[in-house]
Amino acid sequence: MSFSPAQIEYVDKLAQKKLHDALSNQEAILAEKKSALREMSKKITSLEEKFLEDQIESTTYNKWFRKYSAEISIIKEEIARLNGDHTDKWKKFKSLLPHLENLSSIFKKATVFQKQNC
Repeated sequence: MSFSPAQIEYVDKLAQKKLHDALSNQEAILAEKKSALREMSKKITSLEEKFLEDQIESTTYNKWFRKYSAEISIIKEEIARLNGDHTDKWKKFKSLLPHLENLSSIFKKATVFQKQNC
């Protein structure tokens, strides 16, 4: 039980296309997150101006500042994740792809637990 070289080449091309599509989608999401970050920064600036001009009380300021700061932290984490380097995963995929030609030897080397999880 193994895949032919033509099948492996097909999987490789399909994976590259899917990766390209995912990266394009990721760039769009990243742009949205950066825009959301700018909006949250504007909200904090507006909140600070209102507080300095005595338009809101300190309790109201503290409540909304904590909320906005938490949202900014979440957005920054998402941006960092989206900006992350995924080349290691791609390299691992490329290095393991040729092993599809000899699945029987991989199956023989696997433990009983690994075989059950296939």
